[in-house]
Amino acid sequence: MNPSSAKLFQPETIFVEHDARDYPLTQEILARLSHLPVQFIDSYHNMAARVLGLNRRIAAEKRALILAVKKGELVKHVERDLFRPTPNEYYIIHSMGCPYDCEYCFLYDYLDHQRPTIFVNLPDLLARLHEVIDAHTDEGDLIFHAGEFSDALAYDHLTNLSQPLVELFAQKRNARLEMRTKSDYVENLFGLTHRGRTVVSWTFNAHEVAKGIEHHTASLASRIAAAQRVQAEGYWVGLRFDPLVWYPAWREGYRKMIAEIFSAIDPDRISDVSLGVFRATPGLKHVVQQRVRRSWLLTGEMVLCTDGKYRYSKPVRREMYRRLAGWIRAHAPQVKIESCMESPEVAAAL
Repeated sequence: MNPSSAKLFQPETIFVEHDARDYPLTQEILARLSHLPVQFIDSYHNMAARVLGLNRRIAAEKRALILAVKKGELVKHVERDLFRPTPNEYYIIHSMGCPYDCEYCFLYDYLDHQRPTIFVNLPDLLARLHEVIDAHTDEGDLIFHAGEFSDALAYDHLTNLSQPLVELFAQKRNARLEMRTKSDYVENLFGLTHRGRTVVSWTFNAHEVAKGIEHHTASLASRIAAAQRVQAEGYWVGLRFDPLVWYPAWREGYRKMIAEIFSAIDPDRISDVSLGVFRATPGLKHVVQQRVRRSWLLTGEMVLCTDGKYRYSKPVRREMYRRLAGWIRAHAPQVKIESCMESPEVAAAL
């Protein structure tokens, strides 16, 4: 199911909100996909699920594309990490849903449907970013994350969104952009004036995990090669080992992954590293159980934590963090390593 590199997302049908039809980005995308049927709709919210089995429904939904106007928050303050303060961090809501099919994705419990949705009111987004950044007078950089509710680069061959975002942040002295991805499509990042204000982050996982449960994403080797190319363009690269998945051979798998990454990536051009174990709301755990009868994700013993999410037991999490941090520091002793959505007593293992 997993190719050697991610295939560029090519939907089979397109839904366009009536309010979105005249936006320039809508016209550009429709021109690139002119061979596809187009159906006009009132709202991307009102896309009732067909009566299909869960796997068939998700697969069918992910073969569609919705072009919509985002009428709510385009820039949203980060409030999801209960274990660390995030006063200067924001999400960029450029799209919703993802064409990839990572079995652990929180969007399966978060969204009403899984149809990839691109928000075409780009001028509104850019104006809002300018407004939020320019209103900030406190010391310290603001951080804006693209890739929380969708992959940051999975649609870039259709939208070229990376160009205006990178160029906007290049103008700002008090803000940085993080683009998080599992794609290997980085062509639109080349030749831009970024001034070091954009970090391109890859979520990495052991080869067995990437191949087994991160369906349709770029392979581990392809992600590493893309990160290497981006570093050559002068960008900082972030390493996201999240979620770490327990499986019987996880120690050897993750050790090999770290060695492969640092055989190609310059440790002096890494902005930071974050680690987080697989975690699931009860709703997501139910989806995983429904979709895959014997999922790797539920192989390890899971316990319900104080934030209402299931995680591996504390001893397992501590060992995973300790070993990963040790392997990383052996290659990059000065790099900053943080935990993601982890309790302080367990994160201390870093």
